Amino acid sequence: MGIYSINRPEWMITHHAADAHSLCLVPLYDTLGPEAVQFIINQADLRVVCCSGDKVKGVRKMLSFLCSF
Repeated sequence: MGIYSINRPEWMITHHAADAHSLCLVPLYDTLGPEAVQFIINQADLRVVCCSGDKVKGVRKMLSFLCSF
């Protein structure tokens, strides 16, 4: 499961929820740029990405690219 957010309380809540369900959490950093985030999503074969509200538009753009494979 990916997480795309700045450090905030919800980040830790998501982390603990992933741990409770034995899910591996993969952090996604927007400072690396959208191409790097797309690469990480592909390489980790992520099916779920939790993101903060300010990241939704960026994730939607990436989904249109990722779904074209």
